[in-house]
Amino acid sequence: MAKRIKRSVGQASPTSRPPQLSLQRDRQRRIKLDFAAGVVLSILLIGCNVAVERTDFGEQLEQMTYNLLQTRLLSARSGEDLKVTVIDINELPLVQVNRANRLVRVTPRKPLQDIVEVLAQEDPKAIGIDIDFSPDERGFITEDDPSFFQFCLNQHIPVFLGIYESLAQGPDKWLGKPEFKHLAAYITVPRPQGAEGTVKMVERIQPAGLSESCPSLAAALATLRCKSKYSRAVFHRQKGGE
Repeated sequence: MAKRIKRSVGQASPTSRPPQLSLQRDRQRRIKLDFAAGVVLSILLIGCNVAVERTDFGEQLEQMTYNLLQTRLLSARSGEDLKVTVIDINELPLVQVNRANRLVRVTPRKPLQDIVEVLAQEDPKAIGIDIDFSPDERGFITEDDPSFFQFCLNQHIPVFLGIYESLAQGPDKWLGKPEFKHLAAYITVPRPQGAEGTVKMVERIQPAGLSESCPSLAAALATLRCKSKYSRAVFHRQKGGE
């Protein structure tokens, strides 16, 4: 006589799905749903960005976001942590000088000298001035350039003066005279070929045919190690005046 065998509680039936396989399928389904949701959200964000970025509201929103990020970064650091002090000299009024029967607007050298003198008393590691001091085919841009360059050369700390136009002329003419060449630092960030929208910060640049390279202003300052509360000072003027 055949005996009936009762299935114990918790025993899986031959047709039921194994628990491990069920969990795996549930996990795959959730991953697919999350991926689809991410794609839809990305499309919506891109669409909103395209629609808004060129409007006044989009520009204001971008500026607000930038300011918020800068505030958060600054709040996380104390003034003693800052290794570079940037001095905005856009408020210095430009003066006009006559160059080959055309007027050129330049930054006056006397106020720059006063700033360098004050900063040097704070014993920074170095000072860099983000202005193009390159002489042109007629020589120094202003009559004050030679005395200002000599003043910078006489400081007890390194002072770097920006050049751009005179780079291909060689070290002896970067700042008009050979004795000033150690003050020169390249100030333009070149754009690598085939890399639209990206830039690289170069350490040194050497035009073809020259035997000596010129350091970039950033590299010249970065190679000097910090030693004081004002480790490096950089003067910066936006485009529009030398």
